[in-house]
Amino acid sequence: MRTHLQILLPELEQLSLDSDVAFSVVHKRDQVTRQGHATLRQLAQQFPTLPFLLMVHPLDTVHTTITLPPLKKAQHAMAVQSRLQQMLLAPLSQHLFCYEAKADHQFDVVWTERAPLQNLLQHLNLLSVHRIMLQPASLSPTLPRAPHCYALHKTLDFSTQLQHSTPWEKRLTRPLLGALAALFILVISLYSYTQQQGNELQHLQSVAQQAVSDRWPHLPVIVAPLKQAQQALNNQALPTTAASSVSLQSMLQGSAEWLRSLAPSLQSLTWKEQTLSLLLHPDSNTQSLEGVLENTRSQLQAQGLQWHYQPQQNPLLLQLQPITP
Repeated sequence: MRTHLQILLPELEQLSLDSDVAFSVVHKRDQVTRQGHATLRQLAQQFPTLPFLLMVHPLDTVHTTITLPPLKKAQHAMAVQSRLQQMLLAPLSQHLFCYEAKADHQFDVVWTERAPLQNLLQHLNLLSVHRIMLQPASLSPTLPRAPHCYALHKTLDFSTQLQHSTPWEKRLTRPLLGALAALFILVISLYSYTQQQGNELQHLQSVAQQAVSDRWPHLPVIVAPLKQAQQALNNQALPTTAASSVSLQSMLQGSAEWLRSLAPSLQSLTWKEQTLSLLLHPDSNTQSLEGVLENTRSQLQAQGLQWHYQPQQNPLLLQLQPITP
């Protein structure tokens, strides 16, 4: 391990950031370059860039040796946990433990309480100390040239169970803030785009309404410009004469009285293109017929109808039509 700060912790009951601790600065070749006493708060301020190796006091750890049946290396951790759970009075989740394999399927196991050390690491993280290792002083060998310092033992490490590198709040805060910022930008962009599209739609509707009003000023209210314009075009395509409102039923009802007098001479009656055609028998009495037609002229004009025929034609064809303006 490269240069690091080694700290011997006091008993957990007395542990705080202001606890006086013995420390040593150990070079990567196990050379002690500095020793002394200071509080954890002072050490965090004096050595902010160095990794911290915290040695748990022997009075706060329990050391035992257990024997397990032959197992694969990947099964060792689960087997140790199962054996420890049988030995502990409290749940295993309230403890930190580490172990080292020995000969003949034996394991040196050390455990300690989790809560005090977890609080300590959280406080150190708040002081910007994130590279921390925790080892039991009871099993860590001392350095040959520094009797008060301990050699790094990678297999005996409590800190991996505490996720000490970065607290979970900080690990989640940055991605969460990034996601919230991206969501905020997306919402603002969608709102701006929707607002822009709404303004363009209102402008197009205003232009369409003005165009329809200029083209068809008789339309009282423009609600749906395209639909109303299409309806106006359809209305323009229909005939505007009185014939468009005349039906066969209305024409027969209005001429029922005088058609009765023509019944003896009537050969056929047809209706086509707003015209009622009456074909009389040949050699019909046209003089009496003309009298009947003259008598009905004013009545038909009041109904918007008129007779059309050629007096000298034989057989005579009478056509009753709407009066064209």
